[in-house]
Amino acid sequence: MSEAVSSGSWDPYEMRAALLALNHGGRIFHMEERGDVIVAVAHYSDPGAIGIELRTFEYCVTLLPESRQFTHHTVDRLGAPADTVLSRGFSMTGVTHPVDAVLAEGGWSKRASWVRRVFGGR
Repeated sequence: MSEAVSSGSWDPYEMRAALLALNHGGRIFHMEERGDVIVAVAHYSDPGAIGIELRTFEYCVTLLPESRQFTHHTVDRLGAPADTVLSRGFSMTGVTHPVDAVLAEGGWSKRASWVRRVFGGR
C-alpha cells in the first residue's frame, strides 16, 4: 500500500495512485492505465492440449467517482508479447485480491450488477 494516502475514503486521484503503486512490491502482475481503466496484467504459461500456451490475464477496474464505487471485468486470452516475463505461481486471486484490498482500504465498493439494481438489492 502506498504511504502517500491514509486509510479511509480516498478521492479518485488517491485511489488511482494507490492502485498504480501496486507495481512496486514484487507481485505476479503489473498495473497499467488505459484511459479511464486501470488494469492489472499478468502473463503466465498454461499447459494446453498441444503443449505450453502463453496466456494473458487482465483485471480491469473502472472507478465511478460520483459514488465511490467501481466496476470490473476480466479478460483471459491466449498469447503474450514476445518479451514477456511470465508470472510464477499464477492464480486469478493472486491478481484480483490485492487490487480489491486496495479498493476496500480506500473506501470504494463494487457497484452492483444492473440486474441486482433493477430487480432488488443494492
